[in-house]
Amino acid sequence: MSASIIEQLQIDSIDRNAPVTDLLRKAKLVAAKLKAADFAQWVEFEINGYGEGAKLPLYRHAAGELKYLNPYNGWQPIMGMRMGTQQIRAPMALVTSLLELSSSGYFHVGVRPELAERICSQLGFPADVKIHVPKSALAGIIEAARNAVMDWALKLDEAGVKGEGLSFTKEEAKAASTVGTQFNIYGPVGGLAHGGGSISSITQTISPSPQEIAEAVGSLVESLSAMGSLAPAAASGELREAEAELRAGRLPLAKIRAALGAIKDAQDIAVRAPEAASKAAQLGSWLGLW
Repeated sequence: MSASIIEQLQIDSIDRNAPVTDLLRKAKLVAAKLKAADFAQWVEFEINGYGEGAKLPLYRHAAGELKYLNPYNGWQPIMGMRMGTQQIRAPMALVTSLLELSSSGYFHVGVRPELAERICSQLGFPADVKIHVPKSALAGIIEAARNAVMDWALKLDEAGVKGEGLSFTKEEAKAASTVGTQFNIYGPVGGLAHGGGSISSITQTISPSPQEIAEAVGSLVESLSAMGSLAPAAASGELREAEAELRAGRLPLAKIRAALGAIKDAQDIAVRAPEAASKAAQLGSWLGLW
C-alpha cells in the first residue's frame, strides 16, 4: 500500500536526499487542498522569500561579524564593533545554493554603501568590507523548515487527516482546520550593535529574489555588450546562460560566480568599462560571490 500524501511529507522531511525545496512545494499543495491559510502563507514565504514587510521567523536570524580585507593579512575583524543578528530573507532555493557553493565555513554579505564608506573613513583607507556569516546559519534554516513541515504533517496525521492521492474528504478538511501552526517560528528582530564606534545601528538584510538577480544579470550583460570585442567572452556567455536559467526559476550561482571571476580577472576593466565593473562588483557583493 502506497504512503498517503501526509505520510509522504513525513518521510520526505527526514530524507536527506529529498530537496527541501521539493518538500516545501509538496507542503504548499497539501496546504492549498486543506485551505490551511496560515501554513500556506509560511510555505509561500519560504519558497519565494520574505519581503521587507513580512515577519521573519526566529531561525532566519543569524549572527555575523564585520570584517575588512587586509591585502597582506586577509580578512580582519573591525575592532570596537560587532554585528548583531542578520536577517536572511532569501528564497529557500538561494539559501541551499549559497550553502552548496560556499567553499569556506562562512559566506560573505555585502554591507550598505553608506556603512562601508563610514567604516573605511574610520580605518583611514579604502577596503572591502563584508559581513561574515557562518554556513551553519544556512543549514539551520533548512533544518528548521524540514522540522516545521514534519511537525505539521504529524499533527495532521494525529487528527486523522490522511488524504487519498491529492484529495481530502470534507471530514479531513474540517479536522485539518483544528490543526494550527503551533510550532513557534517567530522571534525578535536584531540589528547592528557596536561599541566605541560612531556608526549608528543598521540592520543588514539578505533578500534578493530570482527575478531581481535576473534583472541585475541582464543589466550587466547589456554593459558587457556595449564593450564589444573588449568584453571578457567567457563572462558574457556564462551570464547569458545564467539569465535564461534565472528567468526559468533556477538559480545558477556557479555560472554567475565564474562570470564574475572572469570580469574581475580582466585587465583594466575598471578603466575601460567602469559601468560594467561597478555592476559586477554590486552583483557579486549582493550575492556574497565577490
